[in-house]
Amino acid sequence: MRSLKKNKGITLIETLVYVALFMLLIGAGMISAFYLIDSSERNKSDLSVTTESQFLLRKIDWALTGADSVSVSGVVLTTNKPGLVVEIDLSGNRARLRRNGGGWEYLTAERVLVENSVFTYVDEISPRPDSIEVSFTANGKEFEMIKYLRK
Repeated sequence: MRSLKKNKGITLIETLVYVALFMLLIGAGMISAFYLIDSSERNKSDLSVTTESQFLLRKIDWALTGADSVSVSGVVLTTNKPGLVVEIDLSGNRARLRRNGGGWEYLTAERVLVENSVFTYVDEISPRPDSIEVSFTANGKEFEMIKYLRK
């Protein structure tokens, strides 16, 4: 008697199931990669905003350190140091600085939006000396600093 041999190939339905599973895995991998790249870009942007805002605060601190006189007009700070007049203006969307009446230099990049800025002069409250309070938001993140003025 002759026995019938079974064909040991893959059926069409098995092939479709394997292709569907493969496509599901590829789709999940692509979505995961997209979210990973997107969150990485967002973290880089947040880091950039924080870095530039801290740079701005250091520049304000530098302008106030050793100043003979300080004047505050809302969003403009003017300091007089020996041989140097420094103006810091936070009135636009970008912070800028001017030395001795020269041209304005931008302290923040265009992608960093500086808003809700205010300089506040606080008179001496014993035992604390006079101080300047600075607050602003950069791309929605709040930053503030208090600098005590030494005489």
